[in-house]
Amino acid sequence: TTLVCGLVLFLLGCLVQYKSGEAAQVRVIYQAAAAQGRTTLVSEIPWGTMDDEVFRKDDNCTSEYNSSVKYSQLTCNVIVPRDMKPPLLVYYGVGPFYQNVVTYIKSEVPKELRGMKVSRAAREEKCLNTESREKNGKDIVPCGMKAISLFNDTLELHHKDGYQIEINKEGVAWSSDVQRYQNPDDYLTRSNTMWLYELFPDVVDRLEGVKNEAFASWMRPAALGRVWNHYGWVDETLNKDDAIYFRINSSFNATDESSKMFVITE
Repeated sequence: TTLVCGLVLFLLGCLVQYKSGEAAQVRVIYQAAAAQGRTTLVSEIPWGTMDDEVFRKDDNCTSEYNSSVKYSQLTCNVIVPRDMKPPLLVYYGVGPFYQNVVTYIKSEVPKELRGMKVSRAAREEKCLNTESREKNGKDIVPCGMKAISLFNDTLELHHKDGYQIEINKEGVAWSSDVQRYQNPDDYLTRSNTMWLYELFPDVVDRLEGVKNEAFASWMRPAALGRVWNHYGWVDETLNKDDAIYFRINSSFNATDESSKMFVITE
């Protein structure tokens, strides 16, 4: 029985490896994990990734720091390695980033995320760090390290001729998560309060608040020491040798040991 199970698992592994080789990807690593040299960390380059599918900041990107908004603007030139048929998943990755630490997971007030008014004592008990509760003398709602660390790098895709490739950002979060989160009855009218859209104006729409799918996806902690979350979908074909470019606003405060990337994959 053990031999049969082992053989079946081996054959399944071979099938998965074969199928993964047929699926093309474009992987733009715009912050490398190592200060010196290149790395092959699994958080950067998973096993089976082809050399012509990986594009790095040093070789393929130009960057400019925007002091007014305090983030780097990068333009990364990419040659599509193989034909890629829609729907194409766009996802972001950052790692090492440990969302699975207990103090991080518990840094939230569940009732507040469901739109209920909670006491200051409850916020102080769950959101231990002052910076996760207050900013510029205002109460951050919702509070917590998870909420205030939302991944806020943004991506635009363009063809070489400047034509923008649309990224559909619907369906990136579990519908149950989006339904669970609710804005309070006094949303936008409560005094002395800083809302999500004020912390992350490039990610969270003012009217959405905690119903924003990117936020709901981020609030579901990753089990491993890195975060790979859906960013959106591309519904057009990318042909082999197409020249496209990634326009990235890089503002997420990753550590020097972390990598950041955007990936398009079949």
